[in-house]
Amino acid sequence: MGWQILKLQFVFALELMC
Repeated sequence: MGWQILKLQFVFALELMC
């Protein structure tokens, strides 16, 4: 479960950077 939240936040941060 923890890794799923981490992955979601990572993707979200990438989208914000783009």
